Amino acid sequence: MSQKSRIRKRLFNKFSQNLQLVKKHPKIETDPDFTYGYKCPICWRLFAEYDSYTSTGLHLTIEDVPPKSLGGKPILLTCNECNNYAGVRFESQLGQHLTLVDFMKGIPGVSQKSQVIIDNGIKIPGKLISESKDCFKIDVSSKKANPKEYLKLIELLQKGITPKVNLKIKGTNQSFVEVALLRIAYLLAYDFFGFGFLVNQNLMTVRNQILNPLKQIMFNKGIINSAFSDERIGVHLIDEPKDLKSFLVVFQVKTRHNKYNFGVVLPGPGEPGLNIYSNLERYLNEQQKKVPVNIQAIKKRDFISNPELVLAPHQYWRMY
Repeated sequence: MSQKSRIRKRLFNKFSQNLQLVKKHPKIETDPDFTYGYKCPICWRLFAEYDSYTSTGLHLTIEDVPPKSLGGKPILLTCNECNNYAGVRFESQLGQHLTLVDFMKGIPGVSQKSQVIIDNGIKIPGKLISESKDCFKIDVSSKKANPKEYLKLIELLQKGITPKVNLKIKGTNQSFVEVALLRIAYLLAYDFFGFGFLVNQNLMTVRNQILNPLKQIMFNKGIINSAFSDERIGVHLIDEPKDLKSFLVVFQVKTRHNKYNFGVVLPGPGEPGLNIYSNLERYLNEQQKKVPVNIQAIKKRDFISNPELVLAPHQYWRMY
């Protein structure tokens, strides 16, 4: 058995056993009912143990959270459709966005693809390489350029003409970036609490947004752009103000040159539910992007395999 197969088997057993413990609660029903299986936390489809070690058809795959390219680790399983769709559609956009942020900060060595446009209409693909906050160099390659366009540029330079240069950098889809962050927070909360966290009707809208990043199902994705310290990384509960009561997931993503901490709010099983997103938008507008909240850190415990703790999210919700 390969290393990946062993990881998939371990993760399948871990979370399928957790799901069985959650199902034992008298008020929880599953449709269709089943005795042993795994639900993809994104699309909510049911999978058998066989699906954790096959690589054909619709099957379970190892999910790195955050994405491996951004410093993530293999911590859970999602189906191959949800995993691949996320990577192609919007997680790559998050990586490109953060690389652009690194470049704009002037971090030495960060490169950014660009189209170099000379004042007389010459267009050549190039690369911008940051040297400092106020300085970058332009690298144009004859291999990727149109030979005629490249020759025109060489002729200008040989004549001692300093051309006027414009640069066109391809931006990222901000909505895709926000959905990528929302997805990371959602999966980290699931890894932290297990299926007990997903027993929450309000999260159906969150899953729907993750499954449909091209649609604006959630106008506000719950991203809190605050300077979270490394000590804040983890899962928290916002208990004040009451109209923002929610779970807060703080996590770190890493680029080749920097690291960034993000906070994302997720609705709890009770009020204010999905209203936290419109309330958050209102607070951000009124407080000039600074929202005063009271945060209760949730200490990591055995929420996955301890029968008394598998519904801990609901217990914490009632506690505060």
